[in-house]
Amino acid sequence: MTDGGPSRPDPAVYLIGGPAGAGKSRLAAALAGRIGSTVGQVDDLQTAIETLVPADRLPEYYVPATTYLRTDVPAEIVRATEEVATFLAPAVLSAIRNRRESGTPTVLEGDFISPEAAAEAAAWGVRSVFLLASHAEIRAHFLERDGDEQDGRAMVSALRSHELAVRCAELGLPAISARPFETLLERACAALGIAVAPI
Repeated sequence: MTDGGPSRPDPAVYLIGGPAGAGKSRLAAALAGRIGSTVGQVDDLQTAIETLVPADRLPEYYVPATTYLRTDVPAEIVRATEEVATFLAPAVLSAIRNRRESGTPTVLEGDFISPEAAAEAAAWGVRSVFLLASHAEIRAHFLERDGDEQDGRAMVSALRSHELAVRCAELGLPAISARPFETLLERACAALGIAVAPI
């Protein structure tokens, strides 16, 4: 393991990234059920940090993380989200290594999976797909899921979706529309190179 990554190609670990409200958790559950794997959430890493580490010990994390509470400017929130994703990338990669070395097939999903981390993990045989959605689609999903359109949050997610699409294209990573949900699992399997018979 000269690059710090696992030396075995199995077990499979798949990454699902994208903005809030795109449907990552929904896809992760369906995909895990399809291929018989567990689901891990990057949000758990964020929660662990906030539980264990005081803010004054980790300003490089807490400063961008608290930006969500200090501004209503979508571009600033997206920038802060990207800073948190960059900060969490080593932990995401460590979690991937752990899952592979322990022999645990996993679908890992979360808002803070960066295209750059996914591209690095690809060298270990880890496949990823990023979900994209429009402002209207995310609003509709928030309404269905939470009972509230959350227009401002949907605007932030739509902007993040656009920026993720650009970066995925630059890095050669698959990025697909999250809608329609009815065909998302099959399209995600195709993007991930998972050859399974339809159910």
